[in-house]
Amino acid sequence: MTNKVPKVPPLSREKIESFATRVLLEVQPDVFTGHLPVEIDAVYELYIPREYEIVTGYTDLSSLGPEILGYTYASERKSFVDKSLIDTDDTVSLKRGRATIGHECGHCVYHVNVLNYFQSILASEGMTLRRADRSTLRPYEDPEWQAWEFARSCLMPRTLIARYYNSDHSVQEMAEIFDVNASFMEVRLKTLGYRLK
Repeated sequence: MTNKVPKVPPLSREKIESFATRVLLEVQPDVFTGHLPVEIDAVYELYIPREYEIVTGYTDLSSLGPEILGYTYASERKSFVDKSLIDTDDTVSLKRGRATIGHECGHCVYHVNVLNYFQSILASEGMTLRRADRSTLRPYEDPEWQAWEFARSCLMPRTLIARYYNSDHSVQEMAEIFDVNASFMEVRLKTLGYRLK
C-alpha cells in the first residue's frame, strides 16, 4: 500500500525555524534566556486556538490505529493528541507526547488553512484534492516533514542547541534539558549539521 499525502506549498527549513522562533517569542520569550523546557502544551492549548481558531485537545485515538498518536482534521478545524501520551507516568511516553504535540501544532499553523482553501477551490470546480505518493514528494512539500520540522524547531531552538553543544553537553544531557527523547535530539542535531557526542 502506497502512503499518500497531500502536496502542500513548499516551506524551507529556515522559514519553519524562523516562524517557530516567532511563536516562542510570543508564547514563552524567556525560553531564549535558557528557561526550559519549552511549554509546548501552551502553544497547542492556548496559542493555536487563539491565533488559528482551531479546537485542540486530548482524546483516545486508538480507533484510528495503533500508530496514530495525533490527528488534525483540517475541514473541522480540530486537532487531537492521543491522551495516552499525557495520562502516563512513563517519561519516554511523556516526551514522545511533547514531540507529538509539537507536530500537531505544525499541522495547525501550516496545513489547516491551506488544505481548506484548496478543498473549497477544488470543490467549486467539481474536483478533489490530489494526494501524492510520498516517495515522489520533495521533503519541503510534504506536510509530515513540515510538521516534524516545526516540532523540532519549537522544542529545541537552534540558538539554544548551539549554546549547549558548544558547552560540551552530550546528546543525552541535551535531551534532558529540552525534555525530549534522545533519538529526537539526535535527529535535530544531525539536521543542523552537528556531530553527535
